[in-house]
Amino acid sequence: VVVSPVSVVKEPGVTYENTPYNLVLNDFNKNGGVVPNPITLVDPNNPDNTGASKPTSKSTSGGGSNTGNTTVATQPATPTLKSVALSAKKAAKVSWSKVERATGYEIFRAVGSNKAANFKYFKSVTANELSIVDTTLSGGKAYYYKVKAVNDSSGTALKSSLSTAKGVKLINYTAKPKIKVTAGSKRLTVKLTKKVKNATIYQVQYATSSKFKKAKTTTLTTKKTIKKLSKGKTYYVRVRARVKIKGKYQYGAWSLKAKTKVK
Repeated sequence: VVVSPVSVVKEPGVTYENTPYNLVLNDFNKNGGVVPNPITLVDPNNPDNTGASKPTSKSTSGGGSNTGNTTVATQPATPTLKSVALSAKKAAKVSWSKVERATGYEIFRAVGSNKAANFKYFKSVTANELSIVDTTLSGGKAYYYKVKAVNDSSGTALKSSLSTAKGVKLINYTAKPKIKVTAGSKRLTVKLTKKVKNATIYQVQYATSSKFKKAKTTTLTTKKTIKKLSKGKTYYVRVRARVKIKGKYQYGAWSLKAKTKVK
C-alpha cells in the first residue's frame, strides 16, 4: 500500500532496521544494509501518518535511538587493534580502542599464519572490556588476532568489519639449539648450526670451567667471535634462546656444551 510517503534523509552511518516501516534489508543488500539518501518510508501500521521524520537523537548507552515507535540501530565503527604482546612465556595480551555505541566486541584468532581464511572466532567480551589475555598458547607457534565491534541494542546484532591483524611468535622453550665452536688466536667463534623456532637472539655462556663457574655471557643471532681469551686455555661454550617479556628475559633450553682450546 503506497500512501502519503514521507521523505527521510539518512544520518551518516545510521542503519534502519526493525522499524515499523517494515524495511527489509534484502532491499538494500547492494548498499550493505544502509539506507540510501533520501528514501521514502511508509508506515503500514499507520498509513495516514504523514508526520514521521528522521531520528533526531541518539542514545549514548543503548547504541541507537528511538523516535516514537521507531528504533534506529547504528553500525559500529571498526576498532583499532592497538597491540598484541607477550605477557608471560605462554600468554599474550590483546588490546584495542573503544568504539562509540558498541555493546561488545568479538575477537578472532589465527594460528601459524595471518591469512584471512585462518581467522576463527575466539571469544566475545562486553563493551567495557578493551583487552584480553590469551593463556592458551603453545611454544614454537605464531598467533594473530583481529577484533570487530558489535551493537545489538536493537535486538539485532550489527557488526563492524574486522580490524587489521597483529600477532606474536613464541619460541619453543624446550628445543635445544646446536652449535659449532672453532678456535683461533686468543679467540673462538660460535656458530649456530640449528636454531630454535621463532627465536631471533641467543645467550652465549663461556668459561674455562666445565661446570661454567665464573662464566661470562654475550649474545649472538647466528654467529659470534669472542676475543681477548687466554692463549692455550680450553673453553667450554653453550647457547640458549632468549626472549624479553615485560622487561624481563625468559630463556629456552641450553645446547649441549662444546669445548675448544684457544691457540
